[in-house]
Amino acid sequence: MLVVHELRLPKLKKYDLIKVTWLDSFETGSPYWKDESEVDIETGVTVESIGYYLDHGKKWLAVCSGHFEEMVMGLFYIPVGCIESLDVLETTRNPPVPHRSSRSFLPPSRGAAVVDF
Repeated sequence: MLVVHELRLPKLKKYDLIKVTWLDSFETGSPYWKDESEVDIETGVTVESIGYYLDHGKKWLAVCSGHFEEMVMGLFYIPVGCIESLDVLETTRNPPVPHRSSRSFLPPSRGAAVVDF
């Protein structure tokens, strides 16, 4: 079995704002045959993704681009084995609970508008 690296995640809380640097898969885009000498295993695509931490397991890290109460949007999964680094940009405080007659689409600390329905 090939073990590429062990990732040690910092202590994370749900909805911490994180930046994940990870290697994405890619293809050369050429539909033509190539000589094996052209294979370059050092070439790659490094991605930086910023989002809110949700959860992780042995294989996947779940991140979303937005959250409200128990709802999330822009949910995406990053393979844990592809993660090069993970930085916490902002830790979560207890998120505010909106008044029942209002809908706050972002926490008030982020300058959200409150709309009464």
